[in-house]
Amino acid sequence: MVMTSCLAVVGLAVGLVTVGDSSELSRAIEPVDHLADWSSLAKYVVLLGDSPAGKTSASDVDGAATTYTTMTPLGQRVVCTIPANSKTEYADEAQDESAGELSLENRRSKALAKFKKQVKRKCVQKPAGFWTFEICPFVSVRQIHYEDTKEVLSFSLGTFESDRWEDDGTYAQEYAGGTDGRHAKVIMACPTGERKKTPGVLTFLKAEEPHPFTYVAYVEVGFVCTPSAPVNTPFHLLGPLATKCIFLNKGWWSYEYCHLKFVRQFHAEKVRISGAEDDLIIRFETVTTAAFTLGSWEGSTDEESINAKTSLVAFDNSPSSSYFMQTYRDGTVCDLTGTPRETEIRFICNKDLDSSRFASIKETTTCHYLVEIETPLICSHPKFIVKAPVVHEIICRTKQDEAEKLTTAVVPVIAKDESSKHETTKQKDEL
Repeated sequence: MVMTSCLAVVGLAVGLVTVGDSSELSRAIEPVDHLADWSSLAKYVVLLGDSPAGKTSASDVDGAATTYTTMTPLGQRVVCTIPANSKTEYADEAQDESAGELSLENRRSKALAKFKKQVKRKCVQKPAGFWTFEICPFVSVRQIHYEDTKEVLSFSLGTFESDRWEDDGTYAQEYAGGTDGRHAKVIMACPTGERKKTPGVLTFLKAEEPHPFTYVAYVEVGFVCTPSAPVNTPFHLLGPLATKCIFLNKGWWSYEYCHLKFVRQFHAEKVRISGAEDDLIIRFETVTTAAFTLGSWEGSTDEESINAKTSLVAFDNSPSSSYFMQTYRDGTVCDLTGTPRETEIRFICNKDLDSSRFASIKETTTCHYLVEIETPLICSHPKFIVKAPVVHEIICRTKQDEAEKLTTAVVPVIAKDESSKHETTKQKDEL
């Protein structure tokens, strides 16, 4: 039990030389006056470490802390200080990062901040007959008349007041307080072609005055495209598989998976098509002698359809167990059930691979199959990233009548993680 190991190590930290049965030790170290609730540590693995210089009390620990009091088998009263955030930091950090990566609002905010730096102190102009319109993003909009390249007349159409993302994906800026109450709206849209690659370059298309002293300017700029193209969707992550088929030979049967097309089971044999047994040159041809379709992709292969038909099964506490799932239906009719064969495809992250491959295939029930595909393509998704453990410190000291003196080492608390089993082995060797 994790809780038992937690108590056992604390006991060692305060001077025990030999330890018998760990359950006996856990009974010996009981909370004093119900001041300690060790069950709150149950999700942690406690290891013995070195004490950081200068930390001797709760006031020395970074952030808020909780103090626990307990008794060792040797009759020593022990006070342990545990950082208050030791229970939440690991999970919250992963959750915040995942939410940030997938949030449209977050992507737009980052793109906008970058754009703002790129256009700082930059303006763009558009001649329109007698007038030339000038936009200085986040600053002002003006209407100017030039004669021989010299500015002879100008009106302010407003200074920057607010901005927002529209429902159609465009980005709009409002400018107000111009000359005689003039005001303007600048609508920025995603450009086409190569201009998408230059997010900070503005192309001023046109300016209009639909009503007196009311102006609308239309601009194309690449940064607007960025938020509307999330890279963590199944369509984008698995896109490179669209033109590929993956094969697996498993005894008499072979298997073929063609992304967004079909899964099939077949048996192939080499058949001699020319030449006798003793000829120097014999020609063979591979012939499929038996085949069953285990399922086919249903519907369209456009982005919306693929994303809608691909499920993300995520395990926050074990990212390596997460997977994307697709279902391929309407395969060859099964003789035993009289219904079409069906296959569930699971895409599993394996960042050590250069290409995608079959990990396994099995028949879970009659004519229903489960295929696991290992691929490096999805490993950039936040739900597949294994987080490094967050280490917290428990500082334990003995409590004496006259003074309190630090007598123990620090017991690091490591959030339960796949890496913790390696740390445990190391510390056991030291003990």
